[in-house]
This record gives sequence, C-alpha cells and structure tokens, in this order.
Amino acid sequence: MKKRFFQLVLTAVLSVSCVATGVNVSAAPLSSEGYSIEKVSHPERGAGETDGILSFDAMGEESNRNQSYVWSCVEHGNYIYLGTCWNPISGIYYRNLKNNLTKLFQNRGDENPAQKAGTVATNILNVVYNGNFPDGATSTNGTPCIMRVNKYTYETEVVYIEKESSAFVNWNGYRMAVEYNGKLYFACAGFPTSRLLQIDPETNETKVVMQKTAENSGFANGIRGLTVMDGKLLVSLATDGADPDNMFASGSQLPQAYQNAIKAMAKKDVRYKDANPRMQGVRLLSTTNPEDVDSWSVIANQETFDNLPACWIRDSINGGGLWDLVPFNGSLYVSMVTGKTDATTGVNHKQGFAVYRGDPKEDGTWNWTPIIGDTSKGAKYEFGLGKKESCAGNLFAYGDHLYIGGYNDPMLDLAEIGNAGDFQSLYEDLKNPACLNRMDKNENIELINDDGFGAASTQYLWRFSEYHGKLLIGTFDIATLASGFTQLTDGSLLEMTPEEFSQKMTYVKELLQSLKKTPSGAALTAEEGTTEEAVTEDTAEDAQENIQENTDADNTADQAATEAAKDQEAVVTDNTNAELTDTEAAAIDQMLDQLDEIETLSSDDSQTAAYTQRNKPSDIVDVYMDMVNNYNKYVKPILNRLNPDLAQKIENNVFNTAFHHFVYYLGCSNIIHTQEKGCDVLISSDGVNFTTLTRNGFGDIYNHGGRAFIPTDNGLFLGMANPFWGTQLWRVTDGSENPTPDKPGTDKPGTDKPGTDKPGTDKPGTDKPDTDKPGTDKPDTDKPSTPGTTDPSGTNNGTTSGSTGNNTSNGQNGATTTASPKTTNANHANKKSTNGKVKTGDNNHMILYTVSLVLSLMIAAGCIYTIISKRRKNR
Repeated sequence: MKKRFFQLVLTAVLSVSCVATGVNVSAAPLSSEGYSIEKVSHPERGAGETDGILSFDAMGEESNRNQSYVWSCVEHGNYIYLGTCWNPISGIYYRNLKNNLTKLFQNRGDENPAQKAGTVATNILNVVYNGNFPDGATSTNGTPCIMRVNKYTYETEVVYIEKESSAFVNWNGYRMAVEYNGKLYFACAGFPTSRLLQIDPETNETKVVMQKTAENSGFANGIRGLTVMDGKLLVSLATDGADPDNMFASGSQLPQAYQNAIKAMAKKDVRYKDANPRMQGVRLLSTTNPEDVDSWSVIANQETFDNLPACWIRDSINGGGLWDLVPFNGSLYVSMVTGKTDATTGVNHKQGFAVYRGDPKEDGTWNWTPIIGDTSKGAKYEFGLGKKESCAGNLFAYGDHLYIGGYNDPMLDLAEIGNAGDFQSLYEDLKNPACLNRMDKNENIELINDDGFGAASTQYLWRFSEYHGKLLIGTFDIATLASGFTQLTDGSLLEMTPEEFSQKMTYVKELLQSLKKTPSGAALTAEEGTTEEAVTEDTAEDAQENIQENTDADNTADQAATEAAKDQEAVVTDNTNAELTDTEAAAIDQMLDQLDEIETLSSDDSQTAAYTQRNKPSDIVDVYMDMVNNYNKYVKPILNRLNPDLAQKIENNVFNTAFHHFVYYLGCSNIIHTQEKGCDVLISSDGVNFTTLTRNGFGDIYNHGGRAFIPTDNGLFLGMANPFWGTQLWRVTDGSENPTPDKPGTDKPGTDKPGTDKPGTDKPGTDKPDTDKPGTDKPDTDKPSTPGTTDPSGTNNGTTSGSTGNNTSNGQNGATTTASPKTTNANHANKKSTNGKVKTGDNNHMILYTVSLVLSLMIAAGCIYTIISKRRKNR
C-alpha cells in the first residue's frame, strides 16, 4: 500500500499544476460580542499572503513566513515579548515524505535519490495544499526567534536568535515563557539540545541558565512546562540520561561530524543535582536562583509519576512528557502525555492524559497524588477523563476552578494517512473533538463541553487567558490541514478508487440477493467485468514513464486479487439445511439496506446533506460498523452453513483493508467537507457559557490556531498559529483600555538617538498604525492626549506577566482621567498610507523626519542648480 500511495501521489504531482489560492486582501478590522478586533502586524497583508510580525526589512519575507507560531509570550513594561515556532508542520511533512521517497528511489536505482526525493516531496506538498505551505526544506536551515513588540506603537525588534544553529542542531522554538524576579525566561525546544533562556528586559542581555543534550536521536529531549509557585521557578524537561562527558562512548553509526557536534553541545549542559542522572524520562526541577547551577534540584522524575510520561518521539504528541504545570489552590497540578508507541511494531496505543497533584513539604520534598490516570494506583478519574483520544490536558486556573482543555493529537493521525493510507485515527478524533472540563477545589470534575463547541474540527483547546474577568480559549482547528488530504483526489490515494468501491458493493449485493431468492441451489453468475472494470480504471495507466514499471507490477497483483475475490459462477451448495429462516432473511435484508446506505453516503452529492456543519446525522462509518456487526453475528453463520466459500468472497470484497480504509476516508471527508476552516476564539463571563470572537481565524482560514494571549492595559493581544503564511498579531479591545506607557513620550528605548531607527520606517506608508501624533497611543484617537490617562469609566486594568497558566496581575491604581474615545471598527488597518504622511511615536521622530525632508529638498535643489549651470556652460 505504501508503494502505491507514493506512486499515485507522484502521478498527481506530475500531472496537476499547482496554483496558490491566496485571497490577497488586506485584513479589515472586525467586531464581535462588543469587542473591536484589529490586525496590528502587517495589516495590509491578507489571507494567502506572506506574513509574520517582524518587519520584512528585519528578517525578510521568507524568514518571516517560517516564523509560524507565536508559541509563547510575556509582558514587561511597554513591551510584549514573543517566542516563535519555526515551520513546524511543513517541515515535518517534508522530512517524512523525503525519507520515504528516498528509499523508494534508491530501490528503483535512481540517480541522486535524496535530491530527487526532496524535489518531489516539495511538489507533493504543493499539490496537496495548493502551494500554500512554505518550502519544507527550509525547516532544517532556519531558526526561531524571540522578539518584542511595543504594545502602544506596535514597533518590533528582534531580541534573540539562536546563534549555534547548524546542520546538526535544530531549534524548534520557544514554547513557554514566564517572568520571575524581574527576568524573563523562555523554554526553547530543540534537538538534540533544549535550553532555558534568561533575558534581562532592561538590557535585552540573554544567557542560557539550563541546557540538556540528548544522545539518542529518537528521544524527545525538551523543556516544556514552566511556572512560578511559592517564590520558586519550576521547569519540566525530559532527558535520555546520557552522560554529557561520555557521549557515544558505546559507539554509534552516526556520522563522526554529527557525533562531534553533539559532544560539543553536551559539554555546555547544566549539571543540576540529580540522584539518578542516567534515568531516562522526565524531570521536574525547582530553583530560587536560575543562574546558580547548585540551586537547581529535582523534585519529581519518571518514577514519581509511575513511569507514565511518554518521552519518545514515536509516542503521542512526539513524546509530550510533562505537558503543563499550574498552581491551583495551594498545590501544583501537573498534566502529562501517556500514549506510547511500541518500538517493535510501531503501533501507537492511544491513551488519555494523566494529572498528578504535588504538595510541597517543609523539608523541601513533595508529596504526589494521582488525580487523573491509573485508577488501580489511586487515581480518582480514568485516563483522559474517559477519552483515549484526549492525549494531553492543558491546565488553567480561573476563579475557583482549574480548567482542563483536551488535545487529540491529530498530527499523528495525518502522519498515518501518509504512511499507511489509514484514516481511522483521524476519523475517531473528528468524532471525539476536544473537551473542556473543570475541577473545583475539592477535586470534583465536571464536563463543560464535549463536542469541540460545535465543531468536529476543534481538536485542541490550545491556550487560555483571562481578560477583564472573562475566560478566553483559543482553539486548534484541523480542517484546513486535513482538507489537503481529504479533497486531493477523492480517495485515489488509497488502494481503491471510487469506481472500485461501488463495483465491489454491487457484486456483494447481487450475491446476497441471489442467496435470498434461491438458497437451496441457485447459481449466481457475476456480470461480466463486474470487478475487473474497476481494476482497469487504475490510475497507473496514466502514470508517468518513470514509475510505469512498478505500477504495472502492482496492477498485476491487483488483478490477481480481484480474480480471487470473484467467481465466474458462485454456486450455493444444495443441502437439506439450505432454506433461510425468517431471522436469517431479515439479516440479509438489513445488510442489503446497509450496503445501499453506504453507497448513498459515499456519493459526492450526499456529503453536504449527510454531515451539515455542526450537526451529527447518519455517518458512513457508523453504518459500515453496524453492517460488520450484522454480518459477523447473522450473515456469516448463514454463509458458513450454506457455502463457506461465499463468506470468503464477501470478506475479500467489502471487509478487507482497502475497503476499510476507503470507508474511513469517506467518513473523514464527509466531516471535513462541511467544517468551517480557521480557529475559534471563545469567551465566557462565567466559565460555562461561551460565545465566540471568531469561528474562522479572524477571516483567515490559514490561522489554524489561537495560540498566545497577552492581556495588557492597551488591549488583549493575540498571537496566531499560521503554519502556511506566518504568524500574526491581533488586538482585541472593549473600550475600557487604559494605555499607560512606563516612560511617556519614549515608548521605545533608544529611539531618541539619530541612526537608531529600523530600516525603512521613515518611508511614507510603511510605519505602524495609530501613531499619527505624539502621545496618541490608542488607535484612531487623532486628538492629542496625555500619556498615562485612564478611561472615563475608571476601570483599573492590570498588566500581566507570563503565559503559561495563570496571568499574574500587576494592577496600577490612582490614575485620573482624560477621556479617550472607544475604539470602534477602525478602518486604518486595511489601508496603506498614500498621502506621504509619516506616522511616528514621539516629537523626536517628527523632528528627524522634518530635518531629513529639508536636507533632501536642499540636495535636490543643489542637483537642479548644478544641471542648469552645466547646461549654461555647454551653450
């Protein structure tokens, strides 16, 4: 099957032209539920256009596009600091396709198989996603970054980029961030090395305070959880237990250059105190002084959590380990990924997440109690709260409850489609979308929502936040990613075409009808070519010459299997027990009805009617499984009694792997076909009843996730996950914002000095919106205002620190007011400046601009005078 998958995709790549389907319109401001919503990063760019947050002068368009997520965020002073994730999905797909295709081309004896595989892998992704993915090849030669954005002027700058990137060291991005004792900490995920970075926001000086390097390339080495509790910084990581001083001591098949690079990185690892440093698995560390290696201590490890955390890349969510850390009600709650994959068989045993409660003791040790997980070991609730699809649990404390959002790991499902043509895992996740539960202070858990808030494609309640007393949730929507597979060729990526599927059902229905009419000896002659015709439709006949030979071999095998599956004459043996009972006849009638229903649900015209958006009518997989049960319980015993050969013929046609995969493909397609693409952003004032700020990624279907929330005194900033065209930054306001810069008139340190401006910012039409006049920090407020004033309502809006669970309020009191108008549906975001007016943040910028303009005019006048003088002389 895998060979045929690649052959058919190769045929598609070579015969289908790739056309990008971008919308190419600017991002217009929106409004929802009394909130105004605007895109503050590159507002002139719309869906389907290269995007990002940094200026294109600073990083270039392609690099900006590869900064796919705002993966972490933290606020400090006038700035929000953002950690990105670099090209996570296109890169994964590209590497998997390239590896498999390289083997295919090597087996065929092609020249330069790796180079050819890379080209074809890129073309495949272009076909599947209509050219909307960045080049997967760039995933291995770029790096994520940490940037900061002025929350009043929207000016951006790069704070940090990993400087030790190489062909052997790959940095995925900065997944968590938190403020601790005046410093900012970012957890960097990478392979083979992961780091915890410390940033001094006063100087932007950066240093590595924690580092761990893995020797085993299959281990999910990474720092993931990050929080502050009782004055201590807590960090979760995973380690393969390698000795940093003796890497590869037992030998390795890896290239020597790779080994040398890993050894060099390992020498810089932080050697924290660990009673069992060679143990593979997770660690939970605590410190009161991150810069002092001796202050780090292990407060829990793999054994603490009953060996449940999954830490290998082959495991669920690429070995998510200790997933989230959140203090609640005086305790620390730790969620973990537990689904593991058998290293020998490659079979993933999906299992729901687990949660443990940690309680510190006076002597510095901790007591740990399982809350969700293995009930035989004392857990109060079963894994995943009863849903095996819920592989991870995101935690967030809001009010008197700890909220638990599920994650189904659909990325593992999409990998199964490419590797085996198997849609079953994706279908099961779509039928069981992400759930929201909450736990009270007595650890009683109640279900809030179990249907993805009405969207089957909501597979992850990704990030939580609180803004002005309301709970917000950003989701991960799989519809845009999954639709690339479900709509490419209507199932022809599988072992069966739609024509074959229909022909096989017709064959079986004719057999059953004849059996029902003349069970005591009638013969059923299959119509000429019933199953052969389907085989002749094989797309291999249209394949390009470079894959014809292998495809012909597959056709021969397909025809042989088909011939074995049908008889020229199917005869029911005559015997004294050949008559059907009423119950048996009814069972056959039911199977015939089920085959008819499957055929109806498999037709293109039935897709919309069969699965309308946010409703759950009859489903083709449910009908198929009912038919399987009916067959095994009633029909198969009949056939075994009358003629066992008939049972084998039916099973060869409609109960084989290819038919099974095709049914699940149709099940996924019927669901995805009607889902609204783009993430949801949900909001609630009571944590139970939710409305939406968007159902479609703010009008951009490529925004598949609402990943990072940053509540500030100038609105709620939201960093998007967009693996297609690059991350975006949006701003949500309700009119009660109170923008209060730390230093009025100097929103950006260093901007008062000549020569410190970002390239290109003095050009008309390229400046940040909303800063037409000095001191006007709020959008669309062209009247002069005094920095530091508050809204007339007197609302006291606290700024926040951290994005990893609970946003700690640092409220400011005592400011009195000058009225500022409420931000409404501003039209500045979707228009480029065409009048040559430069938008600046302070008087010094305006002075510099005026001086530059005068100098430019003087130079121009001088040039004109020189030209005229020369002409006079030439006369």
